[in-house]
Amino acid sequence: MNPLTIAGAVAAAALVALLGVQTVRLASAKTDLATVKAGYANERTKASEALAAKEAEYRELEHKQATQLKEIGNDAQRKIDDARGAAAAAARASRSLRDAFAAVGPACSQTTPGAAAANAGPAASATTDMRNDVFGRLDDAASQLASYADIAAIAGAACERAYDSLIPH
Repeated sequence: MNPLTIAGAVAAAALVALLGVQTVRLASAKTDLATVKAGYANERTKASEALAAKEAEYRELEHKQATQLKEIGNDAQRKIDDARGAAAAAARASRSLRDAFAAVGPACSQTTPGAAAANAGPAASATTDMRNDVFGRLDDAASQLASYADIAAIAGAACERAYDSLIPH
């Protein structure tokens, strides 16, 4: 046997063995890569599912809070409407009281016969008119102030309820 043939055969066998080892290594690397890719896909799926679950949870919370806020707003508006209705009823009662006050005023300011000077009539009328005017202005100012206070109190209470509904307990 020729030493060159033996060396060629040994080199060929070594090359085949080397190719075999590299093929096994390549197959092992491909398997490892496939395992890593599968793990990555599995983790990505889990993360997507967790994200979807959290998103659904937050959407539900958001919807619940929006519903609560809408109910609070509707309740506040209903209370404001009730307060305005009560203010209108109070204004009607006030007008009736003013009319009664105006009707009784001249009778109360009349003097007894013979006890006053002759020109006291016009002064009493002016005094009654001024008293009715002052009473009316005070009543109007009080009504406006009460209306503002009612609306501010209702709005403040609604704001507090809205804030409390948004804070996790």
